[in-house]
This record gives sequence, structure tokens and C-alpha cells, in this order.
Amino acid sequence: MKNYFFKIFISLFLLGSIAANANEPLTSSIQTFLVESDEAGEENLVLATEVSPNDLIEYQMTYQNISESDLASLRFVGAIPASTQYVSGSAVRPETQVHKVSIDGGKTWESEPVVREVITSEGKLEKQVVPASEYTHLSWQMASPMSAKSAQNYSYRVRVQ
Repeated sequence: MKNYFFKIFISLFLLGSIAANANEPLTSSIQTFLVESDEAGEENLVLATEVSPNDLIEYQMTYQNISESDLASLRFVGAIPASTQYVSGSAVRPETQVHKVSIDGGKTWESEPVVREVITSEGKLEKQVVPASEYTHLSWQMASPMSAKSAQNYSYRVRVQ
């Protein structure tokens, strides 16, 4: 049975492409794909309109500098929707970008995987990896300016719970 919530969410996400007004130098768009595997195990991306629990979704975002000038200090952020889980290591970015994740709604950013020191039941201090299920956002910080009249593509995957 298809989940109505996700149908609405994906529709809003698809319609949620941001287009800059005449004074804005940057435009963005996002597409949502359902990742399907054929009998040979090859992946196919199908534009998503509905998803079900355990489906794999890929978000593809494009940012375009439509100005005549380079743009510096840009950070692009992708949300991990409620009732989905980020697929660890699936974020794709241009080589010059610094990829970070957030586990607190985008307040702070850390490298993947996020590691915390915890005290075990035996009283020992250990480092533990925070599971990807706790990630709330991804970000890509530009290490160098985005050239005039250029575009950059980003993608990441989540699994519907």
C-alpha cells in the first residue's frame, strides 16, 4: 500500500524547485527519483511520485550561477525528510566541495561518519559512530567560488522507513 504522506511530500518536493527572481544570481532545482533494480541488478532511476516503506530515493539537486560574477561562500543544504534515513556515504558532490552532516537539525556540521565519546556500562570511555538514522541534514560548503554562468550537481539517497 502506498503511503499517502510520502505522495504528498514528494509532490511538494518536486514542486519546490527554487527559481531566483530577476535580482538573484543563483537558481536551484531538485528532482526526486525512485531507485529500482532490474533483474540483472542494474539500477534505474524513475521519477518518483509515490513511495512505499523500504523504497530507496535519490535526490538530485542542481544549482546554477546565472550571474556574470563568481559567487563565493556558498553552502548548499539537503534535508533528510522525516520517516526516511540517509544512506551513509551516498552524497555525491563536485571534488572542490566539503561535505558535512548534521544530527541536530542543521545547527552544527560534522564530517561523516559522526563519532561520539560515550561511557559504556562498564564505565569505560569509548568512541562510537552515530548511526546515519540520526542524521537530519547534509551540506556542501564551497571551497572555492562558483564560476559565473556555471552549474553544479549534488545528490544523496535516503531509504523510506
